[in-house]
Amino acid sequence: MNEAVNGNAEADIETNKLYREAREKFDIFHIAVDSPHSSYNWYKERIADTFGKLLGNRYKVSTVDTLALTIGECIAESIDSNGGGKSLLVEAAPVANVNENGEISW
Repeated sequence: MNEAVNGNAEADIETNKLYREAREKFDIFHIAVDSPHSSYNWYKERIADTFGKLLGNRYKVSTVDTLALTIGECIAESIDSNGGGKSLLVEAAPVANVNENGEISW
């Protein structure tokens, strides 16, 4: 594969290399939403084999009902990993509500 040269964003880059470079600047998480309204159930093994292996413990599976808590946990993990100390966001995260149309609200 061609490596990106001189900032050429259109060149092919290995996924692992791109992830390593991106995580130098960003805290990266992947949250898969396990819901009857999502495609997660059809692709969960594939998602775990790709994002799960690449991201390790930064790959999360959540339900719609616990999504806010999962996001709060990701934020707390990010703060902790950057030396920011324990976050209260996890405890204060609101609970998501899903209406009959599958729409999420807090």
